[in-house]
Amino acid sequence: MLADHTQFYSTQECFLYDSVLSSFILKFLRLESRHEEQIRQMHRSTFEPIDGQHYDPNKAIEEIESSTILVAENAGRVLGYGSCCRLSDAPDVAPGSSALHNWNKCLSWAKSLDEERVLQFLHSRSDAVGGPVVYRRYDNAVLRQTSQIMPQDYEFRNSAVLPDHRGQGIGKELVRQRIEIAIQDGATAIFASCWMGGSSWRVLQKNGFQPMRLWGPSYYDGHAAKAMCRRLQQQPQID
Repeated sequence: MLADHTQFYSTQECFLYDSVLSSFILKFLRLESRHEEQIRQMHRSTFEPIDGQHYDPNKAIEEIESSTILVAENAGRVLGYGSCCRLSDAPDVAPGSSALHNWNKCLSWAKSLDEERVLQFLHSRSDAVGGPVVYRRYDNAVLRQTSQIMPQDYEFRNSAVLPDHRGQGIGKELVRQRIEIAIQDGATAIFASCWMGGSSWRVLQKNGFQPMRLWGPSYYDGHAAKAMCRRLQQQPQID
């Protein structure tokens, strides 16, 4: 069953959005218990091919219990989902390695001129998992304006859309709705790491995200990852 420790699991205000896409009504909802099994199955079908023997089915449970999840549903069927959470609430990526620490490390690497050390690490990873060594740093406003990543900042975690419903604007709307959640929760920035074997990075780029770095191999299938960020303009609080 779903954990009930967060307000985002409230079923009292689950309806978010109606959109007519491809001649059917699509509802974007906060996660409800009836979606849980479909989310687990979609998580497995999306990430098991990427992680191979390293895929951990407990990740789906961890994802559900620690994140805000938006669901794109049509006639009771989950067509796509997207998860997000505060960096301070994200589970450790590895024992003793928090999401906040990892993103600050990513920022440091993106700004670092010590490429030899980074490439040495990537070559060792390539020897272990396969895949070409890829590394690129970007110079843009996001990096120039970001000196430290804060606990209240957000991470877009996993997202997926069923193959036969891609290209219909579902992924775009899931991004837009999660941006609104981050803004309402006081985030100053949103971060995401994108698998370069898919198109999620293009959707994020069209929604104001800028690249921080490209590095690989990152995933167990040998693909690289693109770290991306969107700065948020917070409205001043009025007492």
